[in-house]
Amino acid sequence: MKALIGLALALSEAAQGTFDQPSEVVLGTAQTLEQGELMIGVFSPVAYGINDDLTLFIHPISLALLTPNGAFRWRLYDDDRVRVAAAFGGAATLPISGVVDDDPRRPLGHADIALVTTATAGNWLFTARAGYQRDFDPDEDDFDWSGIIDWVVGPSSLIQLQGGAQVGRVSGLHAPSAMLTYVHAWGQVHLAAGIAYGEYPLSLESRALPKCSQSWSYPCLWPVLDIFWRF
Repeated sequence: MKALIGLALALSEAAQGTFDQPSEVVLGTAQTLEQGELMIGVFSPVAYGINDDLTLFIHPISLALLTPNGAFRWRLYDDDRVRVAAAFGGAATLPISGVVDDDPRRPLGHADIALVTTATAGNWLFTARAGYQRDFDPDEDDFDWSGIIDWVVGPSSLIQLQGGAQVGRVSGLHAPSAMLTYVHAWGQVHLAAGIAYGEYPLSLESRALPKCSQSWSYPCLWPVLDIFWRF
């Protein structure tokens, strides 16, 4: 489930449906939606602007998998060149009778908090995120580190490169990931396509967790495709 949320870290657009203002890129940055704005994607989380400084994120796919979840981003500092926000949220998987999930990548619950900073330089955005996540069943303390580079190529085009990893108290350095994505906008409709490196977000066969080279059930490289809207 953490990987599913991580897959959604890509991409937003300006309020009018294009990338005219690089500072308006929302997902993965310290920027928030304006009050009343709504963003919906096929795989991306649903995002709603509670007010200009506070945005709510809910992942429908996780809800469909009986994992209630929610996250907030609270903008602490807003300047033309630098934005800082606090992100916090959590999720919990509802138990299903007779089903035991011992995949260590998918704990039954977690709570997390992070600090996100985004700097703007022309058509480029540079975002750094550092946070702490507490997993439950199995218990683990994870420290998350990630970075994102956005290049607003033009009013209808965006390229995003992101990467990160976790450092766990028990597991050490783990879950390295990277993703390169291109986004094209047709008004309010956006198509995102790219390629990602890391553990596949869903278990396809056994509950074991082999290395990428040992089983293509957990491929190192996998495609990213999404369609989303912003209203």
